[in-house]
Amino acid sequence: MTFLELQNRALKALNLSTATTTEPRTRIKEAINDWHRRILTKPQFTRLLRDRQLTLTSTANIHTYAFASSVKRINGLTDTTNDIPLKRRDLTWLRQQDPALDIDGIPVVYVFLGSSSSGLLQIQFWPTPAGAYAYLVDYTASLADMTADTDEPLLPEDFHHVLALGAQADEWRRMDDDRYVALRQDVDLELRNMNAFLWDLADSTNERRDLIGGRSRLGAWYPADGSWR
Repeated sequence: MTFLELQNRALKALNLSTATTTEPRTRIKEAINDWHRRILTKPQFTRLLRDRQLTLTSTANIHTYAFASSVKRINGLTDTTNDIPLKRRDLTWLRQQDPALDIDGIPVVYVFLGSSSSGLLQIQFWPTPAGAYAYLVDYTASLADMTADTDEPLLPEDFHHVLALGAQADEWRRMDDDRYVALRQDVDLELRNMNAFLWDLADSTNERRDLIGGRSRLGAWYPADGSWR
């Protein structure tokens, strides 16, 4: 569904006007984007729906590199030229290891330096690259609000409607409508279904960072006591 279709779906369910410019439409737009962000910042959904890869080639004697604004978090780097997964260290480690930064060679470590003055994420290789090496960078992409009517959510298409349900629930909560409680339960159920859709695959493993005990039948990343509040 497009952003406009989601807005109209929620407005019609609430028996509100679908006129182009109204106060309810403005609230629904904000609520849809809020739910989109809330869902996609959950680790189990971030990993499959926002995580990306890019390639980077080092330059000899240059140790610091910045990424595009679309890169929100660095998850890992792999040297594909030399088949080396780089280890992540902090700046304190680097200062103790090579205070003068005068060691070069094939990097085995990267240090996250935070954001530059222009807001771009930066890393530093150690040792300083002695040549041009190709890297595969695993990263989490930034999340932008939908603004154009034709924008579409990053969720699987079968679950776009969850955003309209969430926006409808928020509106009922604002009006202190008792129907909010039942609708929120529906939203939670749909999110569990989406989690299972994404993770319960025929060839899936028991992969889950916070797994304690057996694997959840709702998906490898779904905690039994999870909440979407």
